[in-house]
Amino acid sequence: MLLFLLLAYLGGVKATSGCTDPLYTEYNADANTDDGTCSTLIVLGCTIVLASNYNPDATVNNNACVYTIFGCTNAAASNYDSTATTDDGSCIIPGCTYRAANNYDSAATTDDGSCIIPEWDNADALAIRHAELMVRKVDAACATDSQ
Repeated sequence: MLLFLLLAYLGGVKATSGCTDPLYTEYNADANTDDGTCSTLIVLGCTIVLASNYNPDATVNNNACVYTIFGCTNAAASNYDSTATTDDGSCIIPGCTYRAANNYDSAATTDDGSCIIPEWDNADALAIRHAELMVRKVDAACATDSQ
């Protein structure tokens, strides 16, 4: 430091004041004389408030922000959203939802009319199926009326 001051005094080096510590946001690469202005320590992290990993202590964005995108994350669903990061329960999986059918699909969320009813129970199954559909229609009507 003494050599620098001597050279500066003799006119060999121009003194440039500023923060000389690269660990601070105020760092000035051109500064050769620390003037005590270093005050904000660099903390890397996500500085975008809307990101799910936002870090309020971060002073420098590390470009690693993660955003929550709600949607259907089940690739087997007809409304699968490859950009979704969080499943919102909206997945639509067509299939047979009638438990007594030969091709009942426990993963199906929406009946697609593909149910194969066993012949020995066809009349009873149709009656039960009709009753299930009527209950769904009444439930849907009630949900509409309550809005």
